[in-house]
Amino acid sequence: MIALPAPPVPIEITVDHGLWCFRSLDGRLSGAFMDRRAAVRAARDEAEGHEGYVVVERDRP
Repeated sequence: MIALPAPPVPIEITVDHGLWCFRSLDGRLSGAFMDRRAAVRAARDEAEGHEGYVVVERDRP
């Protein structure tokens, strides 16, 4: 039997109480920033540093 790889865990970028945040859906990775670009950059860095994570950017709120 061949084991299939697990699907990637999404990391979402959101705004919470005026801060730009990233949060993985499994709750293991998160961060909060004043600047959207900093939040996106940090989320991408975390996704690259942890196998199985992918950044999902939605439309801006």
